[in-house]
Amino acid sequence: MDHTKALNIVSTLANGVNPLTGEVFASDSPYQSPEIVRALFVAARALEKGSLPASSASKEVRVRTPGLPNVGKPWSAEED
Repeated sequence: MDHTKALNIVSTLANGVNPLTGEVFASDSPYQSPEIVRALFVAARALEKGSLPASSASKEVRVRTPGLPNVGKPWSAEED
């Protein structure tokens, strides 16, 4: 899922609306709880700022291991 779509869904939930149906949540819905609404707005702000990039979170950092004595050296005639 891309960030734009996720932001749209989270923002819609934070505004008390079901993003699938467009229906306004009832006042006793968990989505109308002040704590949940605040959490959804925090999540929406984080998505707006791009602080949750999917691509950089999933990238691995490869560290080259020192101590491999033959790295970068050509093969000998025997090894060819």
